[in-house]
Amino acid sequence: MFDYLESASARTAVPAGHYAIQFIRQWAKSAARAGLDPSLEGLPPDQLDLAERIVSEIASLEHKPIQEIPQDRIDDYVKLIAERILRLSFTEHGTDPERGREVLAKLRLIQ
Repeated sequence: MFDYLESASARTAVPAGHYAIQFIRQWAKSAARAGLDPSLEGLPPDQLDLAERIVSEIASLEHKPIQEIPQDRIDDYVKLIAERILRLSFTEHGTDPERGREVLAKLRLIQ
């Protein structure tokens, strides 16, 4: 699921993933409650295309509109998207999560 995120750049995938997460968590349901058709907009085309692909995949897997998916399932998708984005960011930027935790622990001791 969301395998295509691995081939995207972090520059595109991070904002697209964040946008998709916000859309599935709150924007789709808010728009539906207001009687509006939930839609994605406001990102550069490459990011918007990726966000739309994420949202479409979820709706397709669930066989229902995003606003009708139960919150526990939405939470599962949020975790999956976040994990993919985080992994991509680590890979692309060469970051080391363990080293980051060590540095953070040292900085906390300095206070």
